[in-house]
Amino acid sequence: RERLQSAIKQAIQEAEDTANCRVHSVWLTLSTPELSSKNSVGQVAVEDGTVTAKDMVQALSDAKSKDLPADYYLMHCCQQGIYVDEQDTIVDDAMEMLAKDITVMYHMMMMPVVSRQNIQKLLQSCDVGVDHVVFDAITSAEYSLINEERQQGICLIDIGASTTSICVYKENKLIFTHCVPSGSHAVTMDISADFGISMIEAEKLKKLYGTVDVPSIDPSVFFLYKTQGAVDALNVHTYSLAQIIEARYVQIFTEVARQLHKADLLHYIDRGFVITGDGSAIKGMVPF
Repeated sequence: RERLQSAIKQAIQEAEDTANCRVHSVWLTLSTPELSSKNSVGQVAVEDGTVTAKDMVQALSDAKSKDLPADYYLMHCCQQGIYVDEQDTIVDDAMEMLAKDITVMYHMMMMPVVSRQNIQKLLQSCDVGVDHVVFDAITSAEYSLINEERQQGICLIDIGASTTSICVYKENKLIFTHCVPSGSHAVTMDISADFGISMIEAEKLKKLYGTVDVPSIDPSVFFLYKTQGAVDALNVHTYSLAQIIEARYVQIFTEVARQLHKADLLHYIDRGFVITGDGSAIKGMVPF
């Protein structure tokens, strides 16, 4: 907890110094394996014959009453479209439209209430509040994807340190999110265990000499790697290092594919995949 508080306070201080202002509250981007997501529908009869903000709020409340468990918090919600009365055409904005009823489609991202409360308490101990919580892959998609990709169907894979976040867009709508509980930190742990070195040294070894593209490596190549404080240098087999890294990334992408197949989404992804996040910076990712 103390390390988290220190990291948060440092990040806030850096933001305040950069913006030259005091930070009182934050928008928190979050990736958690506790994420539960669902496509939901909210229906409401329009009271005065004209759609108002009150009707939209009631539609969301209806969707939450159907699909938000009592012990879960609605972390983030993306509107997918609105049906007005019996019309077949979806509209993005029904405000001020004449209607008898509306049906609003949402993609809801939820997390346990207890986890949300713990995060809020942690940030409050750093003298900041939480305005909104956003699934991190959605923020990555904002600067990584173009409208044409979202329209035709694309999957963004954000490989972080401890998690890998997934989101799928089709017809410019968010239709799927998921979080895999594994990331680039697991690669470092594998290297540390296999070579018997510290996590710090394993991270350096990964960044300096590691690759996920095993076929590009000459199996006969070795090199000496001097770890801090060690008397003798470590004789590293380059091919074995690449195999260790490849195995973990295969596991991550296999789980991503499994989740997409489980959700029956593979045929929606016409524009393929966009891979982002610090974990995607490993050498050899493109040929892999």
